[in-house]
Amino acid sequence: EVPDAGSATAAAMLRLREIAGVTADALTLGIGDGGNEVGMGKVVHTAGVADLAPPGADFVALSENGCHRTCDHLVLSTVSNWGGAAFEMS
Repeated sequence: EVPDAGSATAAAMLRLREIAGVTADALTLGIGDGGNEVGMGKVVHTAGVADLAPPGADFVALSENGCHRTCDHLVLSTVSNWGGAAFEMS
């Protein structure tokens, strides 16, 4: 969930970005494999995707467990580490 722009959480996030030297126009990248990684909100909001879940009682739909924070660019892979390695090599 995105914090309210005037909340203490939003203020803290902006301060951390400032400390790290991240500019307001910086692009963001998400690398994910299962839906709960930061950036997966880019697809979890897509029609039909939010209801997806692997079979079995131990899993819930992305709408319940998925990350809703989006990003500018998203790399999807079967294993996040492989996606990160592919991005690094590109």
